[in-house]
Amino acid sequence: MSRGLAVIVIASFALACTKRNPTCEQFPDIPGCGVDAAPPPPPVCTTNMDCTSPLGVCDVAGNACVQCLDDQTADCSNPTPACGPSHVCEACDAHADCASGVCLPDGTCVTDPTTVAYVAAGGAGTMCTQTAPCDTLNKGLATQRPKIKVTGIVVDSAATVIDGRTVEIFADPDSTIARSTTGAILDLANNATVTIHQLAFVGGGVSGFNGISAAGTTTTTPRLVLDHSSIVNTSVGLFLKQASATIKYSNLENNVAAITLDQTGTAALAVESSTIANNSYTGIYGPGSISVFRSKLIDNRRAGIEVADCTCIIVGNLFLRNGSTSGAGGLFMFNGLPGSRIDFNTFVKNVTVQTAGREGGGMFCDSPSITARNNILWKNAPKQVAGACSHAFSDLGPIDTISGNSNVNLDPMFIDEVSDLHLMATSPLRGLADPTSDLSGQTATDFDGDQRQLPADLGADEVP
Repeated sequence: MSRGLAVIVIASFALACTKRNPTCEQFPDIPGCGVDAAPPPPPVCTTNMDCTSPLGVCDVAGNACVQCLDDQTADCSNPTPACGPSHVCEACDAHADCASGVCLPDGTCVTDPTTVAYVAAGGAGTMCTQTAPCDTLNKGLATQRPKIKVTGIVVDSAATVIDGRTVEIFADPDSTIARSTTGAILDLANNATVTIHQLAFVGGGVSGFNGISAAGTTTTTPRLVLDHSSIVNTSVGLFLKQASATIKYSNLENNVAAITLDQTGTAALAVESSTIANNSYTGIYGPGSISVFRSKLIDNRRAGIEVADCTCIIVGNLFLRNGSTSGAGGLFMFNGLPGSRIDFNTFVKNVTVQTAGREGGGMFCDSPSITARNNILWKNAPKQVAGACSHAFSDLGPIDTISGNSNVNLDPMFIDEVSDLHLMATSPLRGLADPTSDLSGQTATDFDGDQRQLPADLGADEVP
């Protein structure tokens, strides 16, 4: 090797090794790879004293000043009280993110734990504090604090009664409320306004164990919001009389009747993005003002929804296998009132034994003023629809179809008729919805939250 070439090779190795080339690991004696190598950059910080706000915490492992670490969140406060994975303060998304143990829906933390009554399974406290919780919801309510936090499986022998108060209830994951005797687990009276987050109400699985009852008077109206919660194994999951309830992102399953509205017709119900399934009688039953959006009604033995004398807005829902030998099918709506709407729903394999013009396993609707639009009614029995309502821009079949009004009889091409009623990308129902459909408000998205666009697809699913 010539002297000039040797110099070039050595210089190249030296340059590479100052960049920590792997060659230096194999040949540490090459010039530039040992003590002659370029020193590493000096540390940015070794303690928090080296950092200043808003990057006031030293991440020693990452050799950087950051806003926070998992165990150092002093620089994080509302509205961004939690430390995120990038060591940046952000909104909380779990109760564990908050020193108080309560993360609010807006992503902020409760900062004063004395405003919260803490209830936990096996709690022995008398003041329901964070460090000494009490053991029943009734004891938590007795503190008169506006918020209650529930942890674990809490059981009471009596109903929890909220009379005329405004209360917000939070729960840790997998927390439940139950009652050891028959009757309602939770009873709302007079002008009670109650919001419940992430809590399961569990009945005894036999007659007489009810979930939540909200009954007002001619001058009082209890109000309930059930958010990311569940009611299971009760006789009546939710009973409403002269009351209003909003159910969102929740499950009502394995009850006798999931939701019952009193026959006086004075109740108001809104259900959004929820699942009502495997109830041995009905999913939703009774008169009143009823809105159901983007929800799943599956395997309810008598009917998915059975209502009368209602102003009903039924939009974007999935009705699957409701009804049986004693059933009323997917949707049974008697005397739907003006303002009712049935739009962008999917009805599959629902069954009814109704007769005398009510044989619509998918849908019975007897109001001539109502036109159901943009729906899929497929393989319902003995007929797809019955009653005096009109149908337009809908798919009805494969038997007992209805022609005219831009209706079709086409195989929807579901991904799986048994378990997955999303449309395939090649479905012939894509783009067949009424081109004048209003795709704002509750019709703007399908039951997955995907945006609908004109011309929209028929049924509850919009192919992205």
